[in-house]
Amino acid sequence: MKNVAIIGAGFVGASIAYALTINSDDRRVTLIDTDTEKAHGEALDINHGLSQLGNSFAAAGDYSDTKNSDALIICAGKGRAAGQSRLDLVRENILIMNSVTDSLKPYYNGCPVIIISNPNDIMTLHAQRRLGAKRGKVFGSGCILDTSRLIRCCAQYTGAGTGEISGYVIGEHGDGQVTVWSSVKVCKKAIGEYCRSSGLEWNEEVRRKLSAQVRTMGADIIKRKGKTQYGIATCTLALTRAILGEGDITAPVTTGVYGQYGLSDVSVSLPCVIGRGGVSKILEIPLTDDELAALKLSADGLKGVYKTV
Repeated sequence: MKNVAIIGAGFVGASIAYALTINSDDRRVTLIDTDTEKAHGEALDINHGLSQLGNSFAAAGDYSDTKNSDALIICAGKGRAAGQSRLDLVRENILIMNSVTDSLKPYYNGCPVIIISNPNDIMTLHAQRRLGAKRGKVFGSGCILDTSRLIRCCAQYTGAGTGEISGYVIGEHGDGQVTVWSSVKVCKKAIGEYCRSSGLEWNEEVRRKLSAQVRTMGADIIKRKGKTQYGIATCTLALTRAILGEGDITAPVTTGVYGQYGLSDVSVSLPCVIGRGGVSKILEIPLTDDELAALKLSADGLKGVYKTV
């Protein structure tokens, strides 16, 4: 069996565990949480519906159970409340990440680690440094969910299917995110060309509204139901499957940058190739001058916040 450990059994961690177990018949998913009874209850609830779906199962455990992991997923941390930005969580969640990495380090075997905790870019950089992991081994979910939301919004605007749309959101997973409109394609055409040929309006105002919709979508969900969980669980499933050797994927995830676009000493989302070993390559896609400037502004903002803590 493939062993996946999830640290943090809240709504997000439990939803990821559920997605991982129903998607495959050969996974052991271990839930680790300071509230051991909750972790045990979540594992039982997941397992009770799996008898017809193969041999995958969930279990509650502790940090010692991570020593044979093929993948680690860290979800521990306080979630956003209505009206909060992800950066508002940094002081409290960085202390939680300190506790997690201190507890994990004696058992860490060098496997890939996916950071889900927010603010994702800062938590990813901090966890990578504290674990002393090799380049590409620790990465964050970053803008993979924002990109999925972008594709959904563009599908609704253009009337095309989501499978016919490609593009990226990069930079901060948060208010500083950058929609790379120059990369967005619909039916293999640049989105502007597609819209004009379809009689749809396409200008700066339309782009601004769509980008704002993508950027605020998480906050809107939190306002309506108090939390987000399913979208990130689905995205994390895709990343975990790549780590477990089920096929490389390309997605904008948060990773340490080492000179790409002139950036360093920061983690931001960029399109990356993710496979069995984690992030194997960062793709420097073409950016317009405005997109590059926005990316650098996003990175500088994250650097400034990290320095304060």
